[in-house]
Amino acid sequence: MIAQESKRAKLTFVTLSDVGTAHQTLNLPNQDSADFREADGDFVLVVSDGVGSCKCADRGSKAVVDSCISTFNTLKARTLCFDSRQVVQNIWKEWRSILAGKNLDDYCATVKAAFKYGNSILLVSVGDGFCAFSSESKQVATESFETSFLNETDCLNSTFSPECFFCKEIPLEDKPYVVVCCTDGFSNGIEADKELEFVRELESGVSASELRTELESFVNAISKASFDDKSIGIVKYAK
Repeated sequence: MIAQESKRAKLTFVTLSDVGTAHQTLNLPNQDSADFREADGDFVLVVSDGVGSCKCADRGSKAVVDSCISTFNTLKARTLCFDSRQVVQNIWKEWRSILAGKNLDDYCATVKAAFKYGNSILLVSVGDGFCAFSSESKQVATESFETSFLNETDCLNSTFSPECFFCKEIPLEDKPYVVVCCTDGFSNGIEADKELEFVRELESGVSASELRTELESFVNAISKASFDDKSIGIVKYAK
């Protein structure tokens, strides 16, 4: 299991990524990627699941993470407006730029990202897994916790269009909150239709200091039943 934890003022960041038992047995790499960046109280949190049938899925998911971080840096440099349409177009442009000259269909990957900029959070989603936000006054999740790959718009690929991103902007109040982004390997370990309850518990029932330990225990528990790679990223804001 690969874990990162960082505390920045009132923000706590944790990412975990664990290789599924199926990939361990076949000696395959973890096809998930997860990371975050913070600057001046703003942040990006992103996880991505490389599509298992693609030859370079692990590098495709890493390219998603890098493209979201690059987009965040562009936002902070004020050369990109914090507008959902411009943000997703920039992610798509950066992903293709990172993989320039490659067959994009060898690098297919999902996107689960949260951008905090000023007094808003933008959830960005493509494919399986989920992004969610929970605070004392509201709980918001992406449009679907589980979508099978029924067509080519459920992951970044050669025929993908930025219009296929799901985006949700959330105005922030000065209240504690938690943001969660995870791949389907992780979300499959949560009881069906209980995802928001899981996120709400992380927001109200788990302290920032306990966050990493709680998540590591959960990943270890679901690893016995979930053979897929499992990744989650969390930001917790505590006043």
